Amino acid sequence: MAGEYWVGRESVSNLVQYLRTLMQSSHDEARQKKFGLTPRELEIVSAVVAGYSNKEIAEYFKISEDTVKHHLSNIFDNLGSRPVWNLLCLR
Repeated sequence: MAGEYWVGRESVSNLVQYLRTLMQSSHDEARQKKFGLTPRELEIVSAVVAGYSNKEIAEYFKISEDTVKHHLSNIFDNLGSRPVWNLLCLR
């Protein structure tokens, strides 16, 4: 067994748990960096930042203007007290 290691079940279990925790925390960090927005909300943000109107966004994504407004409402709710200009970092 030269150059090989024996690892007991408990050690493997601990390693797996550690890796799961690590992966979850990196996923949570990535989600926080995007302010907890859904992929569709991020698309809406990109369109707004690019200067498109609600009507243009609705036409592009084939949704109603009310749906665009609903997404924007969710976006601002998720921003909380953070400044709106933080959305520019998402592009």
